[in-house]
Amino acid sequence: MGRGGDGGELSGWQPEDRFSRRGFVCAHVWASLVADHAGWFVETLADSVFVSRFDNDLLNYSQNKAGVTSEMAGVKVQAFWAGNITFDVKRQYWANFVETGPGFRFHPPQTPAATTVTVSLMHGVYLVNAGNPRGPNYNDFRVGVWYAFTK
Repeated sequence: MGRGGDGGELSGWQPEDRFSRRGFVCAHVWASLVADHAGWFVETLADSVFVSRFDNDLLNYSQNKAGVTSEMAGVKVQAFWAGNITFDVKRQYWANFVETGPGFRFHPPQTPAATTVTVSLMHGVYLVNAGNPRGPNYNDFRVGVWYAFTK
């Protein structure tokens, strides 16, 4: 299980551009990581972040995946189903939703073990719709690249 804290300050040219961010994160993976052996896995990540820029709001979220790690053409691949929830203290529409969908993650060949590429297709539902200029549902195609500096 991993735990950590983070924080930061950003100052712009104008005093009103200044904002701060503070947070706490907790993550755990059961079974195989993408660079490890084949098999089933479950992972969960929970985070709470205070952000002054959004009216001193506290954002909370949990991101979860369950799937299987295998190897295709010499590349380690994880196929998974994701389920996420996000909510905030101020109950702003954009910060209160649940989403779920399929995805895959792979470790590109010839790269450090801490490098992964993730592709997913999520369907989400806003939990607060007062002031929401969009509909109550959305679909989102996501591609992400992760690299961690490790020893």
